Amino acid sequence: GIDLADIDLLGGATQNVLVITSAGDSETVALTEMPASSGLFAGTVALDAGVVTNEDGVLQVADADLIIVEYADADDGTGSPATAADTAVVDCTLPIITGVSITNVEGTKATGRPVRDRLWCFVAIGRRSHSANLATSHSRGARASDDVLRPCGSD
Repeated sequence: GIDLADIDLLGGATQNVLVITSAGDSETVALTEMPASSGLFAGTVALDAGVVTNEDGVLQVADADLIIVEYADADDGTGSPATAADTAVVDCTLPIITGVSITNVEGTKATGRPVRDRLWCFVAIGRRSHSANLATSHSRGARASDDVLRPCGSD
């Protein structure tokens, strides 16, 4: 999300910011004052892969693109106008989780004999997953269809 705080805008209801990318896309995003008369504004812009189309309401991005949010501040506290900016880098690479081990199964020592694993994964994908296979070594992956995080351009 995009957050803005400006005490000069108390009761302003909305405030626009400009969001641009290193790939050339630009979107004007209206932030809403929440709570009312607080000078605190918040909003979002949708991200998607694809051909850059300025001012279509969607910021087209790819992995490693730079996103820049610019706010034209009419009074920067010195009585002068200024442009405030913040940046973020797009990261479309899904995390890889490795080195997970189970060492104390059901309150007893792991013996090297086949056991049914109960490795419940809640990391990044927000869903739990387990394998019911008997083995001394377990591996469990997440399906792309289950992921909350997706690579850029995936459906």
